Amino acid sequence: LSKVISIGENAFSGDILYEYLDQDLSTTAVDENGYDLYRYYAPKFVSVDLSSAEKIGKDAFAYCRELKTVTLGDAIPEGAFRYCSSLTSINLGKVVKIADYAFNRSAITSLTLDSAVEIGKFAFLESAALTSVTFSESIEKIDEGAFAYCGLLASANGLGGVEHVGDYAFAYTGINGDFTTPDTLIDIGDYAFAFAKLKQVDLSNVVNIGN
Repeated sequence: LSKVISIGENAFSGDILYEYLDQDLSTTAVDENGYDLYRYYAPKFVSVDLSSAEKIGKDAFAYCRELKTVTLGDAIPEGAFRYCSSLTSINLGKVVKIADYAFNRSAITSLTLDSAVEIGKFAFLESAALTSVTFSESIEKIDEGAFAYCGLLASANGLGGVEHVGDYAFAYTGINGDFTTPDTLIDIGDYAFAFAKLKQVDLSNVVNIGN
């Protein structure tokens, strides 16, 4: 799919992996209007190259449970790779915004987010294998439940530019030790670090703190 420009919603999504598709797919997987041709079949993709894609529809590859590697441009829409339970690594270095539920219940083990400005709601919810996240100073917003229930997540580094940490953003994670909030942080939502393993938190710069 390296030459595909647009992929419609649910294009390769499906709750059940069918044997229906046993051939390699090319640009014919999407019609001239960007609508999907195989909506009800989740092909057994192992690798997908989306480096030329300017638009990827909501839930485009959801439930592709055998998908292991993805090459991306800078577009990740809502739910695009959720429930891709074999997706262990991905290069998100160019991605500016990660939409809601984009990698919910993926198998990603570590993240380096060099360009990310915003992480959407529940973007990595219940990604049980995730152990570390490194942000850049470009990060401004980590939305509700973005990393909630990532039980092995022990470190979140590089939060120097973040302004908003949403409700339950890091709830039920394994983040431990001391946490010093950056000067830029204005809001921490309700239960943002609930049941994490923090020992000490410096909130001297925060204006609004939830429950």
